[in-house]
Amino acid sequence: MDFSNGVVRTNLTPLIRTKMKKRIFLFFLTLFPLSGCSVFDIHEDLSPFIGTWKVVEVDEYRLVYEKTTPKEDEGWITFKGNGKMEMNTFGFCGTPPLAYYKLKGTWQLSKSDKLIVTYSEFPEQNTIQQWQILSHSHNHLEVQATYLTTPSLPYFI
Repeated sequence: MDFSNGVVRTNLTPLIRTKMKKRIFLFFLTLFPLSGCSVFDIHEDLSPFIGTWKVVEVDEYRLVYEKTTPKEDEGWITFKGNGKMEMNTFGFCGTPPLAYYKLKGTWQLSKSDKLIVTYSEFPEQNTIQQWQILSHSHNHLEVQATYLTTPSLPYFI
């Protein structure tokens, strides 16, 4: 030990430097694998449903979609990799000109090849649909929709 100038100096300094170098190295080593990907990228690569699908045919409860880029004056649904979805739809009347509006919700793929789509048109009222996948390719999706909760219009007094 050296007590010159009122400062205690020991031979621990090289030991501390070595430990700090190891800690810094381990810190950057753990960051390196995480820097190249994110959770959402992994989901997008694994799910062929991710993207925007335009409604091209509706036959009662059978819906046919094609992958597209969204337009404000068309019906479409966007499935996102984080389980969220956005739908551009129109009111129940269907008389031109159609007034489109957006709904947000969630989606998930069940083990039995069914898409579960949940959204809310009215406050505190979720609509849950189960979509049986009839056919699917890279740019084509055909489903049979079944309501698990029946949507109803709110009563105004």
